[in-house]
Amino acid sequence: MFSLSFSYLHCGAQMRTWKELENEFKELASKSSGSRIDLQWGYGGEHSITFGMSTGYTRERFIEFSRIAGRKVLELAETNIELPNGITAESDDYKRWCKVLWKMGKFIRADLPSYALSDEGEKVGTIYSGSIPEPAHASSIMCLRLELGEVEDSNSEEDVDPVITPRVWAGVVNVIKSKIADGSFGIDFPDECPDGNAVIGTNEFSMATAMEAEFPEITWPLVPEQTPPFETFIQVLQFCFRHIAHANRIDHHKFFSHHHLEFNRSPGQSDFAERLNRIFAANDMPIAFNNKGDMELIDIFVADVRKPESTSTVWQVVEREFEGITGALNSANSDRDFQAVGVRCREIFITIAQNVYDPSKHTTIDGTEPSKTDAKRMLEAYISTELKGQENEEHRKFARSAISLANSLTHKRTATKTIANLCLEAVLGTLSIITILQMGQQEEQGT
Repeated sequence: MFSLSFSYLHCGAQMRTWKELENEFKELASKSSGSRIDLQWGYGGEHSITFGMSTGYTRERFIEFSRIAGRKVLELAETNIELPNGITAESDDYKRWCKVLWKMGKFIRADLPSYALSDEGEKVGTIYSGSIPEPAHASSIMCLRLELGEVEDSNSEEDVDPVITPRVWAGVVNVIKSKIADGSFGIDFPDECPDGNAVIGTNEFSMATAMEAEFPEITWPLVPEQTPPFETFIQVLQFCFRHIAHANRIDHHKFFSHHHLEFNRSPGQSDFAERLNRIFAANDMPIAFNNKGDMELIDIFVADVRKPESTSTVWQVVEREFEGITGALNSANSDRDFQAVGVRCREIFITIAQNVYDPSKHTTIDGTEPSKTDAKRMLEAYISTELKGQENEEHRKFARSAISLANSLTHKRTATKTIANLCLEAVLGTLSIITILQMGQQEEQGT
């Protein structure tokens, strides 16, 4: 500990240029592949944690050089460069450098926002989160920019939500209108046949009343020319997803010249999600609506760091992240902290799935190709293949139960210490099953 402090003081006294710091960070980058800094801000305050540094020594050196850079960046405040909000006011040198990478360097990859809820289920605040991948490499680039004077004057607040363009909103409104017209929302907002005992379509007034009651900021009818903020956009889509179903015509009522309908919820939800995703993809939006009614970023950090140089590296990263989550859980004391544990468990769950699932070898149970973040479907396909045969039926049931529990808990919106602990143990259980199977494969192959 004394040597690190001495090193820090010595380096701080000697290294005064951005070029020297750039070289130091560049050297650390070669020793910290797959690392990242997780950030959270908004309701509950600002927090950061570093994952994936290969050794404690590498991590300590990164933190010490970040402190030097964070202290040095204050020199910019004496020039004509206007620093983003929160940088000069930050008292901690390391946190100040993290904010430089985030707000000035724009190296952050943001997740979708989550929401803190009161005991009554009311939304009390917004929690933002994101990651800075390869922070040593990002720091090296940032130092080079500062050395060359290539710094953008910026004083804007966080802008992490995908932008909803008028064209995207107009497309979404048209999808919703078409589903109202074909009766797809009639399962929950029925327009009934005058003779009774049959549904013939969607009662749009009933649907509008329910939506406006649940979301007072939403007005009906939805107007294609009035693009809502991102949070409202998500609320509209999730409301529609919950209440939609596939409407099948079952008979024709000649007197009133209309058809009676029957409904199937799951196919209707899948079709709705597919139509939305086609709009998002056509407009290069980094979001996707899954079959559970949740919005996901399709280019988030968890999809990028899952391609390390070797399989052993993957499990080393997973092991280090479990250690970090365990530490975070031990010190957690608020709903926001427990929610953060769930988010990190979900990232590991996805990591495990992406690194064992082979689409050429593992066939999904329902034949649906899994998305990059569909951990449950990938792991079920893996288990079905690697534990095939009647003799493994009970083993498959056990493995699928563990996977199902982990998947359910990592998606939970509630945040308690009990749920956070169960979530961590469920993902650990899934990892244990995968580890046992892989060890068995290695023994069979004689490796």
